[in-house]
Amino acid sequence: MYIAFGFLFFLQGCAQEKKERTMNILTASQRIDYLKKNIKRYDYEPLYYIDVETNYNYQVLVNDFPVYTNFDYKLKGGMIFNINNSILQSGKQKLEIRIYPESINEVTQKEFLDSKGYFKLQITQTAWRKDGGGQEEPKIILEYELPKKDKQTGNTIDYAKLKSFTDSLSFEANVPYHLQGWTNGEVFKKEDSLQLKAQVAAFYQDMINAYQKKEWDYIRTQYLQADKEKYQAEYITDENIEKFQKGLENSKIDRKFFPLENYKLSVYGNGRILCLETISGKNKGKSSFGYTYENKDRRGIWFIDLYLYRPKGSSQFQIIR
Repeated sequence: MYIAFGFLFFLQGCAQEKKERTMNILTASQRIDYLKKNIKRYDYEPLYYIDVETNYNYQVLVNDFPVYTNFDYKLKGGMIFNINNSILQSGKQKLEIRIYPESINEVTQKEFLDSKGYFKLQITQTAWRKDGGGQEEPKIILEYELPKKDKQTGNTIDYAKLKSFTDSLSFEANVPYHLQGWTNGEVFKKEDSLQLKAQVAAFYQDMINAYQKKEWDYIRTQYLQADKEKYQAEYITDENIEKFQKGLENSKIDRKFFPLENYKLSVYGNGRILCLETISGKNKGKSSFGYTYENKDRRGIWFIDLYLYRPKGSSQFQIIR
């Protein structure tokens, strides 16, 4: 019975893949024209950044979207990343911090947190100066450190006895744009997770196949709406729109994708976003859509965001980030 159902889900995933292949594929010039027409410009374009200092593994979510995840033992210390992409409109924003024991090496993680461990986070606001003089001096809008006492009981927290720690906060952001994001997406049901996992895996495999076949216009068309929101949130210039939309075909690297295995289906966006994440090993917490690359100048590993949602009334997944 399990095999029969698994085969059914595989067929459903393949059927979705065939439907997606009927999409209207746009050329680079068509995409560039569309994006330039739809990205609005504003007199003041604020940017929000999170600065983290820690020796723990961690994940930071803004509005239930993962803006940064780290389980790499080599990346201890500081990290700064932009979060505009997860701020859909002005107002109160939800911040969630998930702390995990540090990694000892590429495959081994400590079982418990450490009483001597630390985690500091800072959110700052800045903006590009219109005269081309770089960014404004950052303004701190939130500072956070791991609390010493429990918020509800008032008791001292013994981190050495915890296998993880989660905290929730909020902050105010003022942005000139309004993104739909995943707000119009279907809320996925937990009882459908097995079927959804197979369908999402089929979508991922289709994208891997497209990269291997160098179907650059198909790939960028799949990402078009996600690109539009990202470019709007980060106020990407017309010059960079052209650069990014032509970047894949202009890159001269040899990509070797990781096989789709050792992953879990993760749900974000208040139940509206699905993705596949690696569950163990040196790439734990990373997107399952990743590859090794090399050319004459460099080599390394790259992970591509591939977050899916399904608009209400639609039977097809769409890339939202």
